[in-house]
Amino acid sequence: MTFQSEQATMSSTTEERVIYVDSKAIHCTGLVSQECLQVRESPEAEWTFFYDAIKGFNYEPGYNYKILVAEKIVDNPPADAPLFQWSLIEVLSKTAVN
Repeated sequence: MTFQSEQATMSSTTEERVIYVDSKAIHCTGLVSQECLQVRESPEAEWTFFYDAIKGFNYEPGYNYKILVAEKIVDNPPADAPLFQWSLIEVLSKTAVN
């Protein structure tokens, strides 16, 4: 029999997700003061702060976005880092906000 640790299994997991990004970044504080994107997974959900960057995503203030991202679990993240990493697959829509 072969056993694989749960962490090793999780590290190879990549999922695709549709994410909505708000038109303005908000001042937030994690370990340091920074600007955070506001994201949600459905139009009805509450906005949440996203403290990291989305690889390949060129955010421009003043636009609402609907994007498709690849979410990968991060092996052994530092205590102050997210458990996953998002990489842009495609911008599904980009709508100007007045």
